[in-house]
Amino acid sequence: MLINIDKSISETLKSTSTPSDALEKVKTALEKIAMGQKNNCHIVFGDREVIQSICDSYEKMEDEGKNSLTYKVFYFVLNKVIGRSSVYNNIKNIYFANVGFWDENVISKREKHYIAININNLEVDDFVALFDNKTSLLGENSINDIDNYYVPIAKKYETIKIDIAYKPDKCDDKVYKNYADKDKHFCLAFIDSDLLYAGFQREGHELSVVIPKKDQELNEPFNCNFHIIDVRDAENLLPIDLIKKYKVDNHESITAIERVENLIGNSPKMMDLVIAYFDFEKGVPSKKKNDAQEKSFWAHVFGTNNHIDGFDSKRKFLKICSEIEHYNVNTLPSILKKEWNTIGELIKTRCCCIKYKRF
Repeated sequence: MLINIDKSISETLKSTSTPSDALEKVKTALEKIAMGQKNNCHIVFGDREVIQSICDSYEKMEDEGKNSLTYKVFYFVLNKVIGRSSVYNNIKNIYFANVGFWDENVISKREKHYIAININNLEVDDFVALFDNKTSLLGENSINDIDNYYVPIAKKYETIKIDIAYKPDKCDDKVYKNYADKDKHFCLAFIDSDLLYAGFQREGHELSVVIPKKDQELNEPFNCNFHIIDVRDAENLLPIDLIKKYKVDNHESITAIERVENLIGNSPKMMDLVIAYFDFEKGVPSKKKNDAQEKSFWAHVFGTNNHIDGFDSKRKFLKICSEIEHYNVNTLPSILKKEWNTIGELIKTRCCCIKYKRF
């Protein structure tokens, strides 16, 4: 996460009228923020005059001064992050956490383009969790979804060229609540859309319903957020031609994919429906459900009422994921190009870090 230091921090630090307890709280927060930079968890950032003022304040301190980690990190930020145009221009406009010391009635909250964090109404113990821990990425089906699907896709996102640091975890409503309510780590959850067809009404037990409700119950926690992908499951993020190429290269049957392509013909519109709603593993319509609308939808897409087999097992899909890093994103269909870009931007902004400096 880009940790932006608000001017209220530097002003509180240099003011001679700042109460001692407030001063210690600001210094503790800055120390933990510096530790997060040292441990490659986040990027410390801010206006040049704000970071310069913090360095000046520490130079005047008798106890810590220039020997403190806080000073060393902020001096590095001043010269190597803000002071280096190639780095500054790459990160200056991305999603960030704005850390300030404001009136205690100002609540910490997430906005559209940033997170506002008021350290004045947080517990000191929260500082370590927030600032000296990697952002947690939560995958719906397993912890492996993050490493196999989402992070490889994010690494193809070239608009923001920067390192990322993260901790993968499995998502459910209890885990999400724990991050938001107890651990206070930054976290981002990726949730399957669970849509079986266009116009499908979710039944209520899916995480795509549960997590938004939990988020509302927790009053939209500032440190956590979620993204419901535009396709049915994580497997649907894999391009059809990549699955097809993998199977051909390994001399395996591609009859299921060929059958889908033959049924829909050369129709980008129908292929978008397949990408968005098809069950890549088990096929459609569902053999367990007896949903007349689902059957009607897929009969319209394929021109048949027969069950259409899935492409492969979940286990083999994970092997296909290894091909993402070599995939030419310019060949992505529009529905996936948009979703890949969204995933890339979310991960690179929430998990950005700078790894090239030791303190």
